[in-house]
Amino acid sequence: MTTLRRFAIAMLASATVVVGSLATPSTASAMDCMYARTVEDLYDFTAWALWLMGSSESGYWSGKAAGIMVGCG
Repeated sequence: MTTLRRFAIAMLASATVVVGSLATPSTASAMDCMYARTVEDLYDFTAWALWLMGSSESGYWSGKAAGIMVGCG
């Protein structure tokens, strides 16, 4: 009987955790444009430095810089 009781308590506790985690709102928010501009500058600088070193990865970082500013207009 105690094994069944422990199992029932464990199941109730895990169900409570699952329901509680689904009920809480997510805290993710969009990046504001001023911060996005700073990140874009960092990506552009990285692309520029890689281009000067002759790396083929500079196009990747240029694309990331352009993509981060899509929402800011």
